[in-house]
Amino acid sequence: EKAAGISALLPDVARLDELGLKALDLEQQAADAAKEAEVQEIKVRNLIDRIENGEKYIGNLYETHILPQPQFRENLTLAEKAVEALTQQAESAKAAAALQHEKAGAENRLSMALKLLNAKEAIAVKLEKAFRENAAKELAQTLREGSPCPVCGATHHPAPHAGAEPAGGHDRLEETREAVRAAREEADVCRTAVAELAARLQAAEDTLRRSEEICSGLAVTDPEAAAKQLQAARNRLAEAEAKAVDYQRFSASLEDLKKSREIAQAATAAAVQR
Repeated sequence: EKAAGISALLPDVARLDELGLKALDLEQQAADAAKEAEVQEIKVRNLIDRIENGEKYIGNLYETHILPQPQFRENLTLAEKAVEALTQQAESAKAAAALQHEKAGAENRLSMALKLLNAKEAIAVKLEKAFRENAAKELAQTLREGSPCPVCGATHHPAPHAGAEPAGGHDRLEETREAVRAAREEADVCRTAVAELAARLQAAEDTLRRSEEICSGLAVTDPEAAAKQLQAARNRLAEAEAKAVDYQRFSASLEDLKKSREIAQAATAAAVQR
């Protein structure tokens, strides 16, 4: 009877052993799940920290390099215009100074040409007078009583010029007349040159005046300082555009981190439920 009783209890003992093993297995699974949940929780916190830091960094990039880019471009345009205006002013001033110098030289040449012309004309007047006087003397030598005078037609010559010398000097007179014509032409050329230079100088001075009016409204009026300002504006915009590339890259990475966070959170929830 005792043996029969023990035999009857054997299935229950086996069942208890099986239940104990299952309990141990469930306990191990629970421990593994808790450990996995802890690992996933740490991963989630790490991802959250990285996401928060990434959002701060990207936000800073946006505020300092993306958002102000229109202003950076406007600053660059203003700096370019300032350098252009100051360069134009310097070139206009240089051109006006050169024309003033050239005009002064032309006026000096005109003055000398006019003096030479006056001297040649004075000589020509004297030679003309001398030639006419000598011609009258020469004519008087040819007059004969009863013969008509080739000038007035009179046949009576009560007081012809006595002791007249041949007029002569005709070749010299022609040379002087030619010299006067050449001097007058030279003076006309010089006068034209002065007038043309005066017109060019007036145009250059008008351009310079306009450039000065434009430059008077600039914040920077020194060409060297304006050039430095332009380079700084170019560098600032180039830096912002480079950071814009980083902004796009980091934004994509941040989206990946958010997806990883969602996966880790789902894994944590699943581990907790186990």
